[in-house]
Amino acid sequence: MFATFCGVEGLRHAFQAEYIVQDDARTFVFWMERFLQPGLFPNDLIAAYFAAVSPPGYTALHQIAAGLFGIDPFTVNKVLPIVLGLIMTVYAYFTCLQLLRAPVAAFAAATILNESVWQADAIPSGTPRAFIYPIFLAFLYYSLRRQRVAVLCTVGLLGLFYPQLTTIMLGTLCLGLLRWEGGRPRLSADKADHAVFISAVALAVAIVFIALRQSSSFGPVVTANEARSMIEFSYAGRTYFFTNEWLKFWVFGERSGVVPYGIHPPLIWLGALLPLLALVPSRLTALKQIAPSTSLLARVTIASLGMFGLAHLLLFRLHLPSRYTQHTMRMVLALAAGIVLFVILKALVDVLRAGAKSSAHRWMPPRVLVGGSMICCMLSYPVAWTAMGGEFPTTQYLIGRDTDLYAFLRQQPENIMIASLSQEADLIPSFAQRSILTGYEYGIPYHQGYYSVLRRRMHDLVRAQYSTDPAEVRRFIQRYGVTHWLLNRQAFTPIYVGTNRWIAQTRPESILALTTIDDGLTPALVPVAERCAAFRSARFVLVDAACAVEALGG
Repeated sequence: MFATFCGVEGLRHAFQAEYIVQDDARTFVFWMERFLQPGLFPNDLIAAYFAAVSPPGYTALHQIAAGLFGIDPFTVNKVLPIVLGLIMTVYAYFTCLQLLRAPVAAFAAATILNESVWQADAIPSGTPRAFIYPIFLAFLYYSLRRQRVAVLCTVGLLGLFYPQLTTIMLGTLCLGLLRWEGGRPRLSADKADHAVFISAVALAVAIVFIALRQSSSFGPVVTANEARSMIEFSYAGRTYFFTNEWLKFWVFGERSGVVPYGIHPPLIWLGALLPLLALVPSRLTALKQIAPSTSLLARVTIASLGMFGLAHLLLFRLHLPSRYTQHTMRMVLALAAGIVLFVILKALVDVLRAGAKSSAHRWMPPRVLVGGSMICCMLSYPVAWTAMGGEFPTTQYLIGRDTDLYAFLRQQPENIMIASLSQEADLIPSFAQRSILTGYEYGIPYHQGYYSVLRRRMHDLVRAQYSTDPAEVRRFIQRYGVTHWLLNRQAFTPIYVGTNRWIAQTRPESILALTTIDDGLTPALVPVAERCAAFRSARFVLVDAACAVEALGG
C-alpha cells in the first residue's frame, strides 16, 4: 500500500500539466520520439550521442512500446516509476524474509527502502538507473534461494539496463565462492557455483561489449588529468567533481563520494548497527533467528567498495565512483535496518513483558506491540517531513512555462536548428521536439568525441551572441546552419551574463561578453532581434536567423 501510494503520487506529479518532464528524463528520452516520428532530430549530434549511450534494454523497451502499441516514450517514462517501485518492494520484502523470518522486519525494510528511493533521483526518474533496484534485489533474492538460472537472468537484465553495476553482481558471486575453513579462505568445492560465476562473467562481458561498441564513436573518455584542467569538473561546472575538501570528496560527494550526502530516511542508518549487534547475541535473542546467509549483504558491500576504489583508480573509464556504492548501499542499509529495528523493538517488548509479568499487569500480544511500533516508526517520517515543508515523494518534474513557444516550434519544419544560451533550450527537445545547437543539460563532458564538439559550439555561440561585429554573427549562423536564435529578453544585461551557468563555463568568452555589456557596447544581434522576430513572448524573442543574416549585411 505504501509503495502504491508513492507511485500514485509520482503519477499525479507526472500528469499535472501538458508540458511536463522529469529532470533527468530530458536527456534520456527526447530522442526516442523518433520511434513515433522517424524524421525528428535529423543530423542532430545531441540526439545521436544520447542514443549511443542509452543501454540497449532501455532503448528496446521504449521502441517496443512505441512500435507495437503506439505509446509515447515520455508516457512510458512517467509510468515506469510506479511499476518498478512495486517490483522493487516485492523483492525487498521477500529478500528480507530470507534473511530473517519475521514479516514485520521485511515490512520495515521494504518501507524504509521506498522512503529512501522516493526521495532520490533513481526510481522517480524512470531512467536506466531506475531499473537497478528491482533487478538487483531480484539478484539478491535468487542468490539466497540458490536459483542459479534466475541469478544469471538478473545479471543479463541489469547488463541490458545498467551495465556498470553488473560488476557488483560479479564481485558478489566471486566472493561467494570463498569459504572460511580453519581461519583461512578456500574456494568452494561446489562446481555449480563456479559454473554460475563463469557464465555470469561471460554474459556480462558480452553485454558490456555491446554497450561500449555503441558509444565508441564518441570516445575517448576524458582522463583524470584532463578533467582537472576543465572548468566543467570544478565547483562552477556542469559536472562538479573535484574539491579540496577531503570529507566531501571521498564521503559525501554527489559523484565522487562513497555515500553521497542526503540519503533518507534517518532510520535507514540503523542498518549500520547490524554488525555491532552481532557482537552481543546473548542479550538480543532475536539475533539468533537471523540466517547465516546475511553474509550476502557483507559481500555486496565489499564488492561495491572494491568497485568504488577501482573507479577512482581508473577515473572516468568506469564512469563515476559514487554510482558503485550509492544504490547498493541504499539497498543493503534498508534490508539491514529492517532487521535491526525488529531486533531492538523485540528486545524492548521482551523487557516490558518481563516487567509486566512481575507486576501482574496484562500486556497486548508481542506481535501486535512490535508490529504497531514498527508501523508508527515507518509512517512518522513522511508525515513529519511533509509537516516541516518537505516534499514526499520527490519526483523532480519540470513544468514548461512557455507553452506558446513550444507550440510554435512544433509547427516549424523538423530540420530546424535553434541556438540559445537560455536554460529554456534544455526543454525544447522534449516539449517542441526540435533540435538545439547546444544546451547546459546536455553538456555531459565524459566522451571527448561528443563534448569537444559541443564545447566548441558553446564557445562560438557566446562569442557570436555578444559580438559587436556583424560579420562574426553571420559566420556563426552559416557555419552551424542555425535557423532560429532564441533570446531571453534579459540576455544583454550584466546580471544575466554574470549569473548564467552555461555562459560561466565558456572562458574567456564569458569574460569578453561581460566586458562588452559593462562597457555599454551594443552587440550586433541587438538591433536586428525585434526586426527579425518570428515569435515573441513575455520572456523570449525567437529570431529568424535568415532574416538576421540579411539584416546584418549578408
